[in-house]
Amino acid sequence: MKIKIKISSPDDSSDEYETSFLFRTNVPTKRNHRGNRRLNHFGEVVVRVSTQMTSATTIDPVIHSLQGVIESQILVKRTSRGRYRYHSETHKPNNISVFTWKFKDGNFTIVYQKSKSQFFINGITLNKADIMTIISKLIYRTCFTRNSTDLYKYLNQLIVVPPNVMYCIENRTPYSFWDVRPDQMQTNAVRGKKYSVTLNTQIISETECALEISENIWATIKIKDLNQFINYHKFDKQRSKKWALMPENLWCALFGSMPSYSQMNLMYSFLQQNRTQDRIEERAQRLLVDLTNEHSNKIFKFENKSANREMISNCLFIKGVLCDWVLIPNHSRTMHQKVNAYKVEEVCNTMHEFDLNYKKYTPLSIVNPRGPSPIMALSGPVCIDTLHGNSSEGDQMASRALALMNDELTSKYIKTLRPYMREESAMIADTPFRQNICSRVSDAIIESLRFGSTTDMKEVDW
Repeated sequence: MKIKIKISSPDDSSDEYETSFLFRTNVPTKRNHRGNRRLNHFGEVVVRVSTQMTSATTIDPVIHSLQGVIESQILVKRTSRGRYRYHSETHKPNNISVFTWKFKDGNFTIVYQKSKSQFFINGITLNKADIMTIISKLIYRTCFTRNSTDLYKYLNQLIVVPPNVMYCIENRTPYSFWDVRPDQMQTNAVRGKKYSVTLNTQIISETECALEISENIWATIKIKDLNQFINYHKFDKQRSKKWALMPENLWCALFGSMPSYSQMNLMYSFLQQNRTQDRIEERAQRLLVDLTNEHSNKIFKFENKSANREMISNCLFIKGVLCDWVLIPNHSRTMHQKVNAYKVEEVCNTMHEFDLNYKKYTPLSIVNPRGPSPIMALSGPVCIDTLHGNSSEGDQMASRALALMNDELTSKYIKTLRPYMREESAMIADTPFRQNICSRVSDAIIESLRFGSTTDMKEVDW
């Protein structure tokens, strides 16, 4: 059976990435589930994948969505009772499914096999979750690569180093533990304090990696064990519960002996300094500083004091191609939208002028001790979601700032920007009106931002 998979791009555009392959299997399926689908003019069964927003534990939303479609619509069988179940629950001793792509330099083939309780990909034994991720990554790669040699190299890389391990080599390995030392326990505390930290990770051979579990102390761990370690501490899979270890027991598991009292205290102190949230905030602040330095004429960082919550936040002012924008954190618990984006509609000299002409907008008053304190009239906030559920506030600000620098192009991919950029209201760069606004913004706002002035955000009723 020929199958064409269409994967929607992770934005608001209608673009799709396509790949076609020949699928063969010895697993009995319900005929009208795949065989009676309407075929396209090439005789292919068309399967569509829509990218959805994901939880905080998902590494890649596109691969996660594709994996769900593969398991629910392609690798499906019919049991004797007529119910659909995955290959892992079939009664046959050996089930095989083959994916084949034909390229000019030869065929590229993936063989997925299930024998009793074991799973194989091209003859290599792995757990089912890793195999599903590998197949999803390979299918997605075939949308852009039409060379079997490159695809086989990529397959070998994924088999030697599982996707979870490769992710942690690039982003550090998560680890959680409870500090229940008597001298650290609070009065009447029962469970102590929980810490979520990240560990530096390096690959040292085809079968081993190294974890920095204390200051300048690295411990070797097999890639298979590290994959189980990640499955428990990042994805909370209880089958890998043997790695639910206290720091001193983790030391013993990796080195073969318990640490001394001084080594244990040093290890606890080192881990507590590598807390995940602290790392995220530190990286986010560094990223915002780097952005303002690299794009010093487009992105400007300033502080904003909320009148409602008495919070001080780091914000960004962006000069786009058509419009000017302001990014302000909203301090909400929403994972996919931690930053509000506003469009600068006008700049007023006094609050009285704002009330007369722009009362429907949100005022942002500038506190500038060196000069005038104007008021920006902001429209919004613009609804811009992030697919990743685990992206930090700083990462979301940086991604939106880079996108809004070229707002003319970004509006083609983020449909919620389009109402704010209609031709009759957009500030076109070559008109005197646009030049006047830029000059007023530059004089009244950007100059004050360079001297570290704060702003006062006031919400108004519509």
